[in-house]
Amino acid sequence: MNTDLTLEGGISAGYFYPTNSVSNSDKFILSDLLFRIVSSSKNSPISLNVSIGDTNTPTVFDIPENYYPEIKAHNGTIIFNFPVRLELGLLEPVEGFESTHTFENPNILTGAVASIEPYNAYGIRGTYSFNNFEIYYGFYGKRLDETEYCYEDFCRGDSWEIGVSGNINNVEFLISYYDLSHFYNILGINISKDFGKLELASHIVYAFWDKTAKDYIRKNFNSQLDKSALGLAFYIIPKFNKFELPLRLEYISQGKSQIFSDSLDANNIYSFSITPTYKATDKSYLRAEITYTKSNKTFENKNGDLKDSRTYLAVELGYLF
Repeated sequence: MNTDLTLEGGISAGYFYPTNSVSNSDKFILSDLLFRIVSSSKNSPISLNVSIGDTNTPTVFDIPENYYPEIKAHNGTIIFNFPVRLELGLLEPVEGFESTHTFENPNILTGAVASIEPYNAYGIRGTYSFNNFEIYYGFYGKRLDETEYCYEDFCRGDSWEIGVSGNINNVEFLISYYDLSHFYNILGINISKDFGKLELASHIVYAFWDKTAKDYIRKNFNSQLDKSALGLAFYIIPKFNKFELPLRLEYISQGKSQIFSDSLDANNIYSFSITPTYKATDKSYLRAEITYTKSNKTFENKNGDLKDSRTYLAVELGYLF
């Protein structure tokens, strides 16, 4: 039996300069270092992939304290390509326009709306394809980052998701629902269309607290949280041969829910990112970015004061395998 081995993944690194931060200085970050080896055979419906490395994702709210991701063999996924595609192991999320790996995104910093999207977790996911549509269901236990969904000392890791994606008249869509057991839940709608020289996309997120979580938080932290939050992200990506100019506009109405921002004063959040990008080859790129985010009393400066906005200047070099 002939087995094909394919190398996937990528590496990205850059400098980030923030205003209103604890350090108020530039910082080098190796955002992604991921080698994924995929083993498959034309004569077998089973394939296997193993990943070495990790991701160290910067967002418009904050950049990681670590300078580089932890290097480890953390991902072993078995894929059964029967009429229902079955995936077992550490799985990447389906939801949203942005990826957990920043080299797959049009912007350097992960957006405010995408910041609450599910992260990699161990579990099982089944996908059924028909015509131009796919329906999937997944259940997850242990998360790669167990502190990803926490409110103070209240954390939840187990979750399940369901969604449908498809293509209608060359317009791609994804409707998904992600349920973090007894924590909060995320309903998302993603729509995108590539016109060749211009790509347009939107991502809408409605997130709401589970009653169990609200009751626990109210009892233990005396916090009267609003039930839900709504996030809107729009992507406009003009393309000029080897140059691209991705633009991202975001608005979040979270009231006092604290779902997107921990601040009780961040009722409305606005974010703007523009990322001039030069693609030297199909696999390598150099890009710069300016990002401005307004979120009341969210950004801690070097004096320990909470400020209402933060601007990032960043430059990044990336290579995809």
